[in-house]
Amino acid sequence: MTLNPVESNLHLRAVALGRSHRQLESRLVKVMQEVDGRRLWLKFDCTSLFQYVVSRLGLSEPVAYAFIAVARKAAKVAPLQDAVAGSRISVATAARIVACLTAENAAELIEFATTHTNRETDCEVAQRNPKVVEGDRVKPTSEGRIRISVAVSSETYQNLRRVESLEAQRGNGGGLEQALEAAADEYLVHRDPVQKAARADVRRQKRESEIKVCANRVEPTGRVRLTAEQRHGVFLRDGGRCVHVGHSGKRCGADRWIDVHHVHPETRAGFPAPPDVSLDGAASAGPV
Repeated sequence: MTLNPVESNLHLRAVALGRSHRQLESRLVKVMQEVDGRRLWLKFDCTSLFQYVVSRLGLSEPVAYAFIAVARKAAKVAPLQDAVAGSRISVATAARIVACLTAENAAELIEFATTHTNRETDCEVAQRNPKVVEGDRVKPTSEGRIRISVAVSSETYQNLRRVESLEAQRGNGGGLEQALEAAADEYLVHRDPVQKAARADVRRQKRESEIKVCANRVEPTGRVRLTAEQRHGVFLRDGGRCVHVGHSGKRCGADRWIDVHHVHPETRAGFPAPPDVSLDGAASAGPV
């Protein structure tokens, strides 16, 4: 990698500011400990250290919570104090572990937090102290938009990820929002007595007006369509994942944009019935 003088100077400035940011964090933690010890906030007509930090120092509420939690824990646990003072761990990362940090596990947990991702750190904390679970939070973010924070089991999370993939396949996006919308809609369709009554009323009106809907459809000639039972068999057999094996010998395993396709194309006497069909990506030999 070669940098020109301008790029090199910019990089050095970024590194210096990054380091000074950690140093400022550690200094602010130390000052907060002194403010907390002297109960200085009372001099400013504040009812708590939190109110003082938000109203007088101008920190946001989440940042204030993090700094106060770390400052108070570091005052009791020397290894955390040393790690913050030496800029080995950021306040944001330290705030993730303070709930289960003790003098006995401090060295090990701090090392874990500095060498693993935030998600891995959160999982480690949850395993060590299952009671450390945040309560549900509902916060409006803009007109018509609400942010929801809720702790779920790993099984529920995997189910939502599966719904994500299925919704992406249907062209409805692939985020958690779309997964939750689909799950809620599906539940209400089958469980909400109001919706059931509305559908029953529509059926009654159709019967009364003698509207008849033909359920039969004409299939395109020249092709034999898979039955629902056959499609279900393929998805169950292949686990809903692509079975394509690349040159490396590794199965693709993707669970989005999946379709049923011929193992042997129809032009080569392929017949659309298991096991002559399998799951593959949308860019494969083509759907049945």
